[in-house]
Amino acid sequence: MSEKQLISKLSKVGNPFTLLKMFKNVKQFIASHQSDFPKNDVDDKIYLNISGEFFQVNGKHIEPTMPISSGNLVSLSEISVKNLSDMLGLHGNVSLNELFKELRRAKNIKNYQVILEIIDAEFTTNIPVTKWTTIGFKTIFGSEG
Repeated sequence: MSEKQLISKLSKVGNPFTLLKMFKNVKQFIASHQSDFPKNDVDDKIYLNISGEFFQVNGKHIEPTMPISSGNLVSLSEISVKNLSDMLGLHGNVSLNELFKELRRAKNIKNYQVILEIIDAEFTTNIPVTKWTTIGFKTIFGSEG
């Protein structure tokens, strides 16, 4: 994704000061929720552990995968996922792909503080903030996988 495309997507979220505040808050959130799960330098894939079930983020899609022993891991509980779904107005048996798609919408990104509050007690990651900026944006805003 080009710099121009990234700026265009982020401009839908709000003014630059709002974005800077959001990035600062997200940076602090991620830094305060670091885990000691082993990392690897082999790939830039993001893996999810949701109450013991493992998934791999491939572009804008989430697919089930085998448990991993090292890698870029984000852990959440099923309760957090359900609460996020409810907050976003997604009810019933919602797939992770539907939830992920809804989280990427600009109107929901604006609610990042509520999203962080919902996942606060259950969220951990071993991905440092600096790596989030490279693989996170590529994953969330990148091309279809």
